[in-house]
Amino acid sequence: GYVHVPASRVTNDAHSYRLPVVQLASGPGATNGAMIYLSGGPGSSAINQPYVFRAFTNTVRVIAMNQRGTYLSQPGLFPISDEETTEELQVRLGGPGGMDFNTINTRENAADVHDVMTVLGNPTFNVWGTSYGTMLSQEVIRQHPERIRAAVLDGVVKLDEPQWTVMAQGFYDAVIAMTNDVGRDADANRWYPDFGGMLMDFAAELYPDDYSDFFSSVFHQMNLSRWGRVEDVPGVVWRAARGELAAIAGLSAINPPVENPPPDGPMSGNMYAMMIRHDMLPFESMTNAAALLDTIPFPLNEHGYAYSQDQYDGSEDWDFITPVDASFRTAVTNDVPVLVLNGSYDTQTPPRGARHVATNLPHAYYVELPYIGHVVLFGGDVPAQIGCDFFAN
Repeated sequence: GYVHVPASRVTNDAHSYRLPVVQLASGPGATNGAMIYLSGGPGSSAINQPYVFRAFTNTVRVIAMNQRGTYLSQPGLFPISDEETTEELQVRLGGPGGMDFNTINTRENAADVHDVMTVLGNPTFNVWGTSYGTMLSQEVIRQHPERIRAAVLDGVVKLDEPQWTVMAQGFYDAVIAMTNDVGRDADANRWYPDFGGMLMDFAAELYPDDYSDFFSSVFHQMNLSRWGRVEDVPGVVWRAARGELAAIAGLSAINPPVENPPPDGPMSGNMYAMMIRHDMLPFESMTNAAALLDTIPFPLNEHGYAYSQDQYDGSEDWDFITPVDASFRTAVTNDVPVLVLNGSYDTQTPPRGARHVATNLPHAYYVELPYIGHVVLFGGDVPAQIGCDFFAN
């Protein structure tokens, strides 16, 4: 069904937004309260991911909520046609009596969570947030900690430190993690000695035309976890470095153990751009990215710098949005029980950021899972069981 929420709790905006909500049937063991699942992006659909959160239905009552501006929710931030430009969409939505674009932000999203759980009769509840959903979850905890029974942050976005302008460091951390794993395995180390060096040398041969696509393919496969075959990455790179360039196509091959991941609904690119302009980029600087150019091997440093710049360039149409005040970017430090999960191969939200968030939470437990990339819940049954055990006790 749908829950209607105020467009703004700050202004006298008369609008309301409609948010899709799904509740799954619970099993007899769901005796640990309700759990709301908050997806990432920002801009992805939560209600299209039951293949992820159905694992919890015998531990908690599972609820999924789509955030404002995402699939099937209001405001409708998707273009009405392939031809509609961002500027035309802004005119259409923001004309006389139209929406306030500054209402698309994490603080309002978090207030929506509390309103939805109140409407559904849950004075206290559990939270599972993935990727951007971890940033949202931290704000949910901050607004009303007394309502949160327990929370899981999975693939963690930092609140109080730069995220998008230090991506090069996260990329490099993942390469080091895989290099160390290869080195610890006798057979793999014999075939692929100094995997990280081989990766960088081959990328340098592809520079400047194809190196970035190559890195993107490698990191995409490392992040896929269960949906990809991360163990194939060293072999693919080894073959490509020896002239078998067709092997690179293997980095994009999706071969899950059971079934292809179902579609998650369309991603709201406008919601993504509006959110990072309001809550993230105002507190970052390309100076952060430039500082890494001398500390990370070439050409990965160039790739990271370009990735960071793309965040500014890709959201430039929304640069008129008023940034959130600086108090939003302070760490959450209350004593809600929080399980912090991260994959060792995560290039989007690297483990060092998750560890940082965990150190600020006095009742936090940190678990880093090997061989898994972005969002450990996509890594199979073990991460889900860890989460169920945490909610149960």
